[in-house]
Amino acid sequence: MNIAPEYIYGYAYRLLDQVTPLLHDCGRRCGGACCEDSDSGTGMYLYPGEKRMYQPLPGWARIDRSGFFYPGGEADILECDGSCDRLKRPLACRIFPLVPYKKQGEKMRIIYDPRATAMCPLRPQELTDKFVRNVTCAMCAVEKLKSARLFIEAQSMLIDAYVKFKL
Repeated sequence: MNIAPEYIYGYAYRLLDQVTPLLHDCGRRCGGACCEDSDSGTGMYLYPGEKRMYQPLPGWARIDRSGFFYPGGEADILECDGSCDRLKRPLACRIFPLVPYKKQGEKMRIIYDPRATAMCPLRPQELTDKFVRNVTCAMCAVEKLKSARLFIEAQSMLIDAYVKFKL
């Protein structure tokens, strides 16, 4: 069975539309740090095929090549001006500060992204159960796309390198 990426991402977005890491706006704790640094050329990776969700491209966003290669291509990165339409955020924003982690031949799991600790004051034990559950369900759906699975595995290797470098 071959499911269109737009369908998978639409499903994942809907699962995450109404849930947040905390029961209140977590941006109040950090001053919206994940959205503040929008002029630095940073952004969020788009999962393979997710770029289609941004046609036409909203005025608050731009998409560039990231320089991050995985089997199947180079990841796109979505950069925003700090004032996105919340219902049109990319998947990586919706699941932040969590990230799927998968080594080849192993089962995918959802972890707290160690790269997030530099800007996000939330700790894993603070995240609501519903948020974690919905992120897990969304990413299990996304993982069904072979290109996304390869991307997740490559991103997991990047996370491992980040952790090793930080030590």
